[in-house]
Amino acid sequence: MHGFGLGIGVACLAGGVVGRSLARRRGLDPDAWWRLVAGLMISGAIGGRLSYILPNAGYYLKYPLEIIRPPVEGLSYYGALLAGAAYARRFARRAELTFGQVADLVALPWLVGLLLASLFWGAPAVKAGSPYGVRLGLDILYLTGLYALLAWAWNARRLCGRGKLALAVLAGDSLLRLVTGLVFSAFLPPVIPWPVLDHLARAAAVLAGVAMLRRLREVEPEPPAEPVKGPVKGSYSRWAGWLLVYGVLVLIRAAAA
Repeated sequence: MHGFGLGIGVACLAGGVVGRSLARRRGLDPDAWWRLVAGLMISGAIGGRLSYILPNAGYYLKYPLEIIRPPVEGLSYYGALLAGAAYARRFARRAELTFGQVADLVALPWLVGLLLASLFWGAPAVKAGSPYGVRLGLDILYLTGLYALLAWAWNARRLCGRGKLALAVLAGDSLLRLVTGLVFSAFLPPVIPWPVLDHLARAAAVLAGVAMLRRLREVEPEPPAEPVKGPVKGSYSRWAGWLLVYGVLVLIRAAAA
């Protein structure tokens, strides 16, 4: 089995395991949850592949077998997201849920999958010409940003229901992709063109996510935070655990670089 497909599969399954208990707490039975996960994986793979092929249609018309010849590595992240969102909307109608509810159920598993994928490949960008120190630094920066976003999302689970959590993940991840991608592009050899479309797609995703978050906040303002009475028990141990896991992830990424 090729490493790319194995990594994608592991990331998706790990996200599914994480989301199963969250979905059950929201009233979605395990069978329905795994149907959602399987549907997202299949639709995402098809949408990601098609949106990669279409801009390169001339090449694939000349060599049509390359469309399905393994290892199939040409996938578009945002094409996969759009196809997954279309399937999630269909699933929401059948499950009598809102699209925002389904999107927020997927947000944390989505982050877990991205985090595991970053252990395999680091920041998603063309890294040709980049010095080792730059590659390692930006890979760890991307991993750190995802981990911080995961810690925030875990503690902001109460936002679930209107799509706020999913929009925050979209905007945060796209911003990390945009920043690391722009820095990597500065080191590209002259023979490799700038991935302008990738940068534009990431910038558009950031702007769209932030704009929709602001719109939702205007429609439904955040409830005031409840005052904390007395010391928070176990707060040190909880954050120590987050930091310990972060340290392990950084070591794994550094060893794999």
